[in-house]
Amino acid sequence: MLKELPNPFDRGDDVVDSRNVIARIEELQEMAAGGEALDAGQADELAALVAVAKECEDYAEDWHHGVPLIRETYFAEYMKDYFMDTSDSEVIAEVRAWPFNHIDWNAAADEMRPDYTEVTYRGETFLVR
Repeated sequence: MLKELPNPFDRGDDVVDSRNVIARIEELQEMAAGGEALDAGQADELAALVAVAKECEDYAEDWHHGVPLIRETYFAEYMKDYFMDTSDSEVIAEVRAWPFNHIDWNAAADEMRPDYTEVTYRGETFLVR
């Protein structure tokens, strides 16, 4: 029996790594190929994960190398964190001071949103690029 990996979407994380989705798909497929019958929940999970993976592969060229799927409700915070993580220290010092510390991160995220594609997993929207 394989060590069962948790479904990466069911852990409640705001960001899901595509490599975890791929690993879970492979695990479920190996279980089925090894003669272990998937229960209805596992079969449904596999179908949903495969559908998301196929959709993401069309939009995210680095899907197999690891791309984030960002929960829609977390997107503005993700964009803020991304900006802070990728900007140099002088820029960050300015951003933390007035007037930059009054940036509307929701509006900034809305500006970035067209660069991302929406995918849905079991009724919840995630953004991928």
